[in-house]
Amino acid sequence: MTTPQFDKLLEGVYPASMKVTKRTIYPREMAFSEEFLESLQREFNRLKMVEENGEQRLVKNLPEKFVKAVDFRVRAFNSAPAEVIAEPEQLTPTENS
Repeated sequence: MTTPQFDKLLEGVYPASMKVTKRTIYPREMAFSEEFLESLQREFNRLKMVEENGEQRLVKNLPEKFVKAVDFRVRAFNSAPAEVIAEPEQLTPTENS
């Protein structure tokens, strides 16, 4: 059993003194192609700066926003029927476009 004094002390100390760390391990099944990783890096670098009122500024919390945006796209892939998702040939620009 704990005493009321100990509970009060614990409430004041616990959140500030404890650090919770979540360990993330890369999934073995995911072997991305070099082309994909290079294009992902280019896109990330492109999004680092945003133009606002004619001035360039850095995007705050870019990694979190980037991961959230990619997560939205991946969820759309999972929910779309297979015939709706474009084949890689259909995604490449043509000479007429």
